[in-house]
Amino acid sequence: MSVKSVILGLCIPALLSAAGTDTRLADAAMRGDKDGVRSLLKQKVDVNASQGDGATALHWAAFQDDLEMAKLLLAAGADVKAATREGAITPLFMACTNGSAAMVEALLKAGADANSTKSNGTTALMIAAASGSADAVKVLLDHGADLKARETAHGQTALMFAAALNRAEAIKILMQRGADAGVTSSVAKLERVVFDVDGNVVPTSATPAAGAAKAADANEQKVATSGENPSSDTTPAAGRGAGRGARAGDPAANGGSGQYAPRQVGPSYMGGMTALLYAARDGQLDAVRELVAAGADVNQVSTGDKISPMVMAIVNGHLDAGKFLLDHGADPNLASETGISALYATVDVQWAPHAWFPQPITDQEQVTYLDLMKALLAHGANVNARLGKKIWFRSFTHDVTWIDPAGATAFWRAAQSTDLAAMQLLVEHGADPKIASTSGDSPLMAAAGIGWGANFTTNAPGSPMPAVRYCVELGNDVNAVDARGYTALHGAAYIGNNEMVNFLVEKGARVDVRTKAGDTVADLANGPNRFGIPHPETVALLEKLGSANSHNCRSDQCLVAPREDTIRRAPAPVTPPPPATKPGTKEPGKGQ
Repeated sequence: MSVKSVILGLCIPALLSAAGTDTRLADAAMRGDKDGVRSLLKQKVDVNASQGDGATALHWAAFQDDLEMAKLLLAAGADVKAATREGAITPLFMACTNGSAAMVEALLKAGADANSTKSNGTTALMIAAASGSADAVKVLLDHGADLKARETAHGQTALMFAAALNRAEAIKILMQRGADAGVTSSVAKLERVVFDVDGNVVPTSATPAAGAAKAADANEQKVATSGENPSSDTTPAAGRGAGRGARAGDPAANGGSGQYAPRQVGPSYMGGMTALLYAARDGQLDAVRELVAAGADVNQVSTGDKISPMVMAIVNGHLDAGKFLLDHGADPNLASETGISALYATVDVQWAPHAWFPQPITDQEQVTYLDLMKALLAHGANVNARLGKKIWFRSFTHDVTWIDPAGATAFWRAAQSTDLAAMQLLVEHGADPKIASTSGDSPLMAAAGIGWGANFTTNAPGSPMPAVRYCVELGNDVNAVDARGYTALHGAAYIGNNEMVNFLVEKGARVDVRTKAGDTVADLANGPNRFGIPHPETVALLEKLGSANSHNCRSDQCLVAPREDTIRRAPAPVTPPPPATKPGTKEPGKGQ
């Protein structure tokens, strides 16, 4: 043991004694030393002496659910209202955390307040509900605990605590005693934070007007559609140098057309949730069942972003909960403030993009996404319902796509993920396979690769060709142009799919088309932005088919590993001749 440790060991008790603090009883209770507690009580040690954080012996007895020790302390005059310095936690909260009805009863009989609160307004009933102990909840209610009380941080009730943690038995008691499942937590409208594709904060006043096509013709409008344009890392390809120029979001990089929309980071609202919404969000199926059985409104939306319990469950990957709610009266056509309906959400969650945070996983759900889609359609879901705006919670700032899904249908979203099975199912139920997004991107463009982002986009397993062929068979125009001048062939070039290129050209796709930024289809195959992957074979194919090539690779790969035909090599060094040797001498490396 060091000298420092010895000195501290000798000094600390002396300082505590000098300060009049005797923690022996609390320490014994903390250790569970019942005999030590009895001995100290006989010595008339202060039963309410606390440790440094304010915890008394009674706190520790309640924490350890030692009813015998608690009764010894109470008989000696332990203060049931003693609170810790941080959080104002009383022994009753310790008992409620354990869900110990007997301990709760003992403390209440000794004078504890059934409506006592911690420093953040959390009540003992909320803690008991969170523990799941129906008996502890009953005891508190029998002693006058307030069902309507709300904690001060978020305005949540005891019913919400139980719902979020899947405490079905506690929910049953609370509802039987009169808890209101229609109460919502407090709601706050947040200041929207939006970023352009460079990560610069965009003033909310720059929110785009509806319709990217109109914005594309307005030089003053700086933002219109979402995501990163493949031609965004430099000035237009035609007639420009190969070095990096203007960055994404700079109108000069796109001929002043204003190609970009802000990407929203975080929600517009926080709160406004019912107990059922909390249960649905976390996939707490037992809680969902109990709340619905007790009469909770399955169609009550949040007071902020207007999301329904069924959509809340689906967007978080809880398909089983979504199906249960559908079977118990949930309206399949309720859409959130951003226009997310259950059908679109089901396709979207199945193919959620890769991100820097965990995305929902549906593999362990009993209900598959196709099963849920079929059920939604059977219950009258609008097969052509359109998304209002880009879903903020799928990407945050890590988003390298360059397409705006605003205005997209479930069929469009399935096409984007090249999910042929979902596309066919939707068409069988009346989906219009030619509805384009607000920005003019058709399902064919989405399937062909417009907006595709490496290490971000998630596609159905296998080749994208069946989905592309299906879109063409259903009448999608191979030469349709979106608000920025992209065609399906630009997408095929960007992902370097030669089979798709040949197919689209055979179907009449023009190879001489240019975007409004000046990019040809060959340019799209040639690493048109920092995240683009150069595809030399596709470039060669497109040149052979008649596309111009600006030889303007802007990909990081071109900077790190330039293509062979772009490297300027220095003249090879001349190797000097070996040194001359005298007759009869030994040459280097050789014997006599």
